[in-house]
Amino acid sequence: MAISSESKQIESTISKLADVGSVVGQSDVVEKLHKLNSNFQKGIFRIVVIGEIKKGKSSFINSLLGQSNLVPVQDDIATSTVYKLVYGKESKIRVFFKDKEKKLLNKVIAEKEIAEYGTEDGNPGNRKLVDFIAIQSPNPLLKKGI
Repeated sequence: MAISSESKQIESTISKLADVGSVVGQSDVVEKLHKLNSNFQKGIFRIVVIGEIKKGKSSFINSLLGQSNLVPVQDDIATSTVYKLVYGKESKIRVFFKDKEKKLLNKVIAEKEIAEYGTEDGNPGNRKLVDFIAIQSPNPLLKKGI
């Protein structure tokens, strides 16, 4: 696979930033930049969508990935938690909970239950202490690394 000039430029920029981090003694930044570069070379990156309440972020994500029901969208529901979309051979939804002891607690749920954990109506004020919801999908764009 040929590497585009834009890709080479991005990798070069990340490398230069890591060099600067090393010079100024920011080893944690250098480590993060090396991980970023490694993920970029593998074609893995994140898209973060933020904005005002009820302005269509979930609809945008569904449209971007060409899947109308990947993230819940309804007129009377506001998404209230972080959703992490990942590729998987089969569809699965897993809710991860905040825990005072920093243990990773999670629960697999059915698609019809997602509003109970990830919306303001189903989980007002995040009473259920949801950290994030991971949605695994066989979506081809997710497979490419988004």
